[in-house]
Amino acid sequence: MKTSLIFHSIRILLSVVFIFSGISKLLSVDNFELYIFSQHLFGFDVSGIIARVIISAEISIGLLLLFNFYFNIISKLTLYILLFFSLFLAYKLIVSANENCNCFGDIIVFNAGESLLKNFILILMILFIRKKPLLQKPLPQWLFVFILGVSFSTPFIYSPPDIIYRKLYPNSHPFNAEHIQLSDTTLSVDEGKKVVAFFSMGCKYCLLAAHKISIIADNTQTHENIYYVFFGEEKNMEGFWEKSQSKHFPYAIIPFEEVYEITGGYMPSVFFLENGYIKQRTGYRDLTENNFTDFFKPH
Repeated sequence: MKTSLIFHSIRILLSVVFIFSGISKLLSVDNFELYIFSQHLFGFDVSGIIARVIISAEISIGLLLLFNFYFNIISKLTLYILLFFSLFLAYKLIVSANENCNCFGDIIVFNAGESLLKNFILILMILFIRKKPLLQKPLPQWLFVFILGVSFSTPFIYSPPDIIYRKLYPNSHPFNAEHIQLSDTTLSVDEGKKVVAFFSMGCKYCLLAAHKISIIADNTQTHENIYYVFFGEEKNMEGFWEKSQSKHFPYAIIPFEEVYEITGGYMPSVFFLENGYIKQRTGYRDLTENNFTDFFKPH
């Protein structure tokens, strides 16, 4: 009886870890999809879908373990998933990647080494409880379907992928073919093709947009064509670079009134300029790698 209690306690602990992991990722899903995008394996839209599928899988595994449903199958599947991600984390550790691996979103920050240790402990726990097959409750089939349905729909309802946003709100950042000329002349925004992003230093989506732009710049090799424009104080710039994980692109700080006049107060605003004239404008949600490849494609 005591042994059975220990086995079931470990099963419940595992379920709590997986549910917590899924929910914590969901609460910071924008950062999680950018983390996947930063691996340079998938485009941003695919990264967003993969992020939500991973969250869904974690929540469903946690719930199925909690209800002790199909224990032998679920525990084996969980073991394979942990081994797969452990191999990925081992690779990240070898290449000296020290960023937050988003295992628990932004709630608990783990680097690759810490997350690998966490996975190792979880694998040992699963192997331990698999030594003694746990008695499964005769749960109704509808509950299994309900758990999967809720787990896989929640992330997409709570935070729909940006590809859906662009379908629902096409041309959500209208513009007139205006010419942009900044009071700070250190940035040559009126020469050739440039991407000029207007940010507030403390805006959440400005930080996310800067991170996304950095990843896209790596993918498209357009670093020399990107400028940032801020309003605020120079002393806050270091915090912006750190929080956004952005590359240090050339930037200027101009008065708020000037930023407001150009952007209409929408932050972030990303302008695609040719000789200073606006050809396209996006925000965070509708900014994609295709914007860059299409804009910089030779005529």
